[in-house]
Amino acid sequence: MRKRFPKAKIIATGGIDSDDQAFAAFESGADLLEGYTPYTFHGFGLLKEMIQGVRNHLHDRAYTNLKDYQENRKLHLAA
Repeated sequence: MRKRFPKAKIIATGGIDSDDQAFAAFESGADLLEGYTPYTFHGFGLLKEMIQGVRNHLHDRAYTNLKDYQENRKLHLAA
């Protein structure tokens, strides 16, 4: 998708209910995450946990924010 439509926004969906799953979606090229069901079962506190977990994943890879990570990732995926 990224090669054919480099400006398209890719939205990951489908029961993402952990920071590991969220970060895996970003690693695969997602620009955004969409959720509903996980918050129904786990509450909106899950969102805070996922945000902090994604921040930890970024920090472990020496990124200060998701935007920088995504820009770098897009360059690699488009190659």
